[in-house]
Amino acid sequence: MSILLIQSCSKQSSNEMLISPQVNTNNINATVKSNGTYQLSLDNSASAVITKQASHFQISEASPDNKTGLLVYKYQPAKDYIGFDEVLLSISRNVVSGTGGCNNSGNAYHTSTATSNISIKLNITGN
Repeated sequence: MSILLIQSCSKQSSNEMLISPQVNTNNINATVKSNGTYQLSLDNSASAVITKQASHFQISEASPDNKTGLLVYKYQPAKDYIGFDEVLLSISRNVVSGTGGCNNSGNAYHTSTATSNISIKLNITGN
């Protein structure tokens, strides 16, 4: 008597296996004095892109801080500007996840990109 065991893995179409990433938006309200500077520390393991640039700025950039090396967003309003401004940042981070599976190694690792948005609403006030 012989027993035959067959392991089967279900096959899904590639469309079924895709998961739409959920994008969260964090809203930040900040007050900056005219001719002052605003700075926001960001996740060092991420990258930042300005997707909507501020309208009234001398400096509006996401880059490593010269002193600390930490990733920061820096904003300085246009000279003597008083009013409102807004910038939208897109923050991307690679995420590695492990799952069991039906491949030869027993585990599959999948890398995806997690994206979040930061909306910074700036109120620029007089000195």
